Amino acid sequence: MENEIDCTPPEVREVAKDATKNLLPVKSKAVYEKEYVRFNKWCKNSSVRTITENSLLAYFVEMQKTKKPTSMWIVYSMLSTCLNLNKNVDISKYHKLQAFLKLNSTGDQPKKSKILDDSQINKFLNEANDQCYLGIKVLLIIGIFGACRRDDLIRLTIDDVVDYGSFLVVFLRDRKNNKSRTFTITDKGCPFQPCTILSQICQFTTTVNGNEKTIYFLSQW
Repeated sequence: MENEIDCTPPEVREVAKDATKNLLPVKSKAVYEKEYVRFNKWCKNSSVRTITENSLLAYFVEMQKTKKPTSMWIVYSMLSTCLNLNKNVDISKYHKLQAFLKLNSTGDQPKKSKILDDSQINKFLNEANDQCYLGIKVLLIIGIFGACRRDDLIRLTIDDVVDYGSFLVVFLRDRKNNKSRTFTITDKGCPFQPCTILSQICQFTTTVNGNEKTIYFLSQW
């Protein structure tokens, strides 16, 4: 009896293959593919021809020597997606593998990120030297007022900030949801002077060698 692949015309298989490539998260697609290539290379070097729960267990046992439990769970998630898409293998059914990862995580204490409190933020914005930290100050202020993601801040250009004197308007191009939004920044009620700080960035030239200059770029000077 012919299997599913044999019953599918080649041109239809190609269409399905192309569609499958686009199912990975856009922003992290390269990371997923890199992890999948690494696993396939391990399989080749280990003479693994068929993907089974035991082969994956062996892979993660070896990984245990160099990666932390949290990192191993991330790899598990990426491989789960890639193997499902490319090999039609559902590793979520591999209960022994999951049990191993859970046991490996026992007692693991993830490091907490260091977070500045309000007083520390205010002190930095009021006292840090603008000549050294202007770009960082601008990104911090915009991030606070606009509740921005990291990607939003990295792509933000000087032209996206318009100075109206008593207030500023920031035009944020949200590439994740294909939408744009604006928000206003004023000095009113602030323990620091955001408009005074941001107005300085608006005086910079907006391009370098013909390329659009981002505020993040300026913060690296």
